Amino acid sequence: MVVRVLRFRVPKKNVRKMLAFMRRDPRHVLHHARGLRGAYFMREQDRRNEYAWITVWASDAACRRAVRGRAWQDLLRREKAAGFFAGKPDARHFDVVFRY
Repeated sequence: MVVRVLRFRVPKKNVRKMLAFMRRDPRHVLHHARGLRGAYFMREQDRRNEYAWITVWASDAACRRAVRGRAWQDLLRREKAAGFFAGKPDARHFDVVFRY
């Protein structure tokens, strides 16, 4: 299993618009992503304009295939065009070593 953590900051003026977008638009892409085991959208407690997507995947190959796919890339292009990123998002992949 692989966990992908995508952290990003949002310009404060775009937070409401970004939240509406995130509640609505990624659902279809996530629902149809093969190998996706779960997805969580979170906000940093101390910094109200910092967010993270945590996605859990069956394998690294499934994660990379989905993220490089047309639907995912289209979603990312729309996020960038809407001005939802203040700086470059930081994506990291973690292997699940064990779980309880």
